Amino acid sequence: MLVGSAVFAVGAASASQLTLDWVDNAGGTANFNVERKTGTTGTYARIATTGTGITTYADSAVVAGTTYCYRVKASSAFGDSGYSNEACGALASGFALTVAKAGTGSGTVVSTPSGINCGGDCVEIYAAGRIVTLTATPASGSFFRGWSGGGCTGTAPCVMAGNTQVTVTATFSLDNTAPTVSITSPASGSSVSGSVSVAVNAADNVAVTRVELWVDGALVATSIAAPWSFAWNSTVKPNGTHFLLAKAYDAAGNVGSSTSISATVNNSQMVSSPAMTLVYNGKLRDRVGQGNTPLAPDGALDGTLTVTLNAPGGRTVTGLQLDSDAPGIWGTSGGNAWWVLGVATTPDGALLNAPGATAVKFSVAEQGSFVVFASDYQASEFLPGRTLTLTATFADGSTATAVTTVP
Repeated sequence: MLVGSAVFAVGAASASQLTLDWVDNAGGTANFNVERKTGTTGTYARIATTGTGITTYADSAVVAGTTYCYRVKASSAFGDSGYSNEACGALASGFALTVAKAGTGSGTVVSTPSGINCGGDCVEIYAAGRIVTLTATPASGSFFRGWSGGGCTGTAPCVMAGNTQVTVTATFSLDNTAPTVSITSPASGSSVSGSVSVAVNAADNVAVTRVELWVDGALVATSIAAPWSFAWNSTVKPNGTHFLLAKAYDAAGNVGSSTSISATVNNSQMVSSPAMTLVYNGKLRDRVGQGNTPLAPDGALDGTLTVTLNAPGGRTVTGLQLDSDAPGIWGTSGGNAWWVLGVATTPDGALLNAPGATAVKFSVAEQGSFVVFASDYQASEFLPGRTLTLTATFADGSTATAVTTVP
């Protein structure tokens, strides 16, 4: 008599069978009789006899939601063994989802929750009623045309739930057509300033996925939804001619480029005013005379002031004007009613006013200083308590003002 062997009933890899496995203690000399009963209280009946040495059996005559119990005994020319232990099992309650791919293109389909990555794994069993989302991603050079089966259509992710076997087909097609794209505004050759509205027209045989704006060969902005428009900050570019180009992309990786257009940037250059301080040193030197042109001593000491400039990178001075609340006015512009204002780098240095003229144009370092000289109008312009105001004009168009009081 043969010795009975253990038998195991397990849920199958598909939604339609249970697979039994057992151990052969007869050394491959016996066949096996498989018996089954429905439920734990049913009556056993033989459902199959395997060949000699076969130790597995797939039972496909089962339905979901029902429990089945099994036992096995071995038979040979020497007789029958006793029965194995009893093992019971049931199909998992669920549905088998199969993804198929069609079309001339290629791509992958993945599921949420995980299970399908088709790719290679295109079949999965899910619990009945479980919501499954399928997402299709085309390969480079292809586009996703849409779904069929399982109640899914269109190109959006397929969302479904089931309780029976279902097949969903994803169709991918080849796409070798690049989008068309053009800049519709501003017109080529336009003069622009500040924030510039750039409008782009883009189209594709499937769909445009993004549009880029390039200026002078550099990417400056990207848009992923129509209408395709950009606000380009032209102030980051120097005044002059610059070139704009748009690029459009589709899901297959095709790219189209517009014709390059020119735009002339014309922005007013705003330059910050430097800081300046003014110190009255007293009547120390006789460097200039009275009137609006004399640039020579006249026998009377001049009011002498030191000017210090705090300007990153320095500045070039092109004009100076000194005002007193007496009132009195001195300047470096000849031919007017003001008295002349002399300028030197040091109290005894040569005057920087142009020879034979009162105009000035000289450079001052970032923390540089210079000295100005003003002849007294009525011997009362530089009395204690007088307020003196100096205004400087620079070559970049900026100005600076400093105020001091005569001690």
